[in-house]
Amino acid sequence: MAVEVIAALTLMRFYFGRSGDRWKHAEPRLRRRPIAPIVFGLLNITKVWAGPTCRVPIACPHCGVLRLTSDDTFAIRFWGGGVDDATGKHSEPERIQCLACDRGVHAVDLLSGWKAKDLDALLTTGPLRGYAPRPQTFIVDEHEPGKFWIGRTIYDALHRRVGKVFPLERRLSRIEAMDADHAARLAEEHHASMTWRDVPITPELEAVDIDWHGGPLQAWEKQKLDRRKRQAKRLARINLDAEVEAFRKQREAELLGG
Repeated sequence: MAVEVIAALTLMRFYFGRSGDRWKHAEPRLRRRPIAPIVFGLLNITKVWAGPTCRVPIACPHCGVLRLTSDDTFAIRFWGGGVDDATGKHSEPERIQCLACDRGVHAVDLLSGWKAKDLDALLTTGPLRGYAPRPQTFIVDEHEPGKFWIGRTIYDALHRRVGKVFPLERRLSRIEAMDADHAARLAEEHHASMTWRDVPITPELEAVDIDWHGGPLQAWEKQKLDRRKRQAKRLARINLDAEVEAFRKQREAELLGG
């Protein structure tokens, strides 16, 4: 997998350099999604009723059996169901099973004979593009040479890892990756070529300068910056009220004393 380092953005970005890389990263997520109708459409499969459930007229990708000898029905049973959760956390695929080998079958298994470039195309311009892998940006903290803590934010990377005493300057970089594990692998493989910055942080595990990396601010960074601005305005008002009150008391004392 190829990577590029953008020093001005303190960012290492990976990209899919070979056919099949995109599909490889998408497949674990696809296996948690109910995509059978899409795959059946791609393969021109029409389910066949064989009470009390439907059967799928295609050979099992595991054992190769198309029909059962006992009753000459198709071997793959389609129970249906499945949950497509937008967050992906609670997604479940449809229940599909081969009655010949008793193994579960996922719709992805039915595409095992496709070429890598054609599988990738399903995620870019095809009907599975809604499930295409979308990289996220992760913070990488090198707390020791060659050892890294990974998180979506500085707080995520350091929370419950630093002790009660820790440096308020961190060696940080950023990686665009599919998930934290992927980011960790990329950091281990390419940390020597990454751009690192010594970043002052607060005791609350936030960067003193939200814009420390030089890249476009992400949504959560913009929220923090807005929150800091609101806090600064509140403090400015409190200080102004205190100054006005002090001035009032001073003038009052001067007038009464005179």
